[in-house]
Amino acid sequence: MELETLCENRSHRAVGSSIMDSSIQGSSSRGSSGQDSVVKDAQAKWIMKVLSCLYDMVHPLLWSLRSNRRLIQLLFGVRIPKGHLVQFDPTTLGLSRLLRKITSHEDRSCLEIGIGQGALVSLALENHCRAKSQSIRVAGVDCSEVRVNSSRIVAASNRSDAELFVSDLFSAVPTNLKFDLIFFNPPYVPTQLGQRLKLNQRFSQDGDQVWDGGADGTEVLEKFLDQAQAFLTPRGRIVFGVQAAFVSEPLVHSTVRKRGLVVMQRVAWRLPPSVCYVVTRP
Repeated sequence: MELETLCENRSHRAVGSSIMDSSIQGSSSRGSSGQDSVVKDAQAKWIMKVLSCLYDMVHPLLWSLRSNRRLIQLLFGVRIPKGHLVQFDPTTLGLSRLLRKITSHEDRSCLEIGIGQGALVSLALENHCRAKSQSIRVAGVDCSEVRVNSSRIVAASNRSDAELFVSDLFSAVPTNLKFDLIFFNPPYVPTQLGQRLKLNQRFSQDGDQVWDGGADGTEVLEKFLDQAQAFLTPRGRIVFGVQAAFVSEPLVHSTVRKRGLVVMQRVAWRLPPSVCYVVTRP
C-alpha cells in the first residue's frame, strides 16, 4: 500500500487508535451519557481536521522525498530511469529490509503481490541475491496494468529477469507455480478512517484500492492470506507489512490464526514506522 509517509505516521501513531476508540466509545455510551458522546465525536472530528491540515502542509515535501531517484537507489539499490515517476512508502522499505535479511540460498523463487509503480521490493531482493551469487526466480503482479507497465520499465533499467504481469491478487497466477517467499504491502487503512483523512481524494488517480483495507483494515489481507497458501512450497513463507496505528498486533495475530497460520517472526521498525510479519504454516 503506497501511501503512508514518515511525518504522517508519527501523528497517526499518537492519535490513530484514540480516534477509532472515540468513535466506538461514542456509539456505546449513548445510553448512559449522550453528552459525553457528542463531546468525543467533536474531539475526533477536530483531531481529523488538524491531521488533514498538517498532511496538506507537508505533503509536497514528503512526495518529493518519496519519489527522489537517488534516495530510492540508496535505500533499495534500484535504479529509476530519469524522468520516470516511482514512489515508495515506509512499509515498502520495511518489507525490503526484512526480506533481504531472511532470504537464504535455499530460497529459489519469490512472488510479490502489489508491485506498484516500480516493483521496488522484488527488484531490491533480486539485486541482493545477485550480489551474493544466488539465483532466485522473481515474479510480481499488480491489479493495475498502468503500474505493471511502469514496473516493467524500471525492471528493464535494472537488467532484471523478473516476470511482471497483471493479476488481482492471485487470480492470474498459474496454479502450478509455487514460491518460497510470497510478500505483500496490502492496503490496511480502515475505510471510514481513510475517508476522514480524505485519502479517497488524495489518491484519486490510483483509486481506493491502494489504501482501503475495509472496515477494520484487514479485508484485503484476509483474502491474500487465504489465497497465498496454495502457492507456497513446503518451506514457503508469507511476508507482509502494516502500520500498527491502523492495524493492531492482536488483530494481525487473530487474522493469521483464523487461517491456520502462525506468526514466525515480527519485526517493528522505528524508521520506517512499520511492522512486518513472517507467517508460515504450522
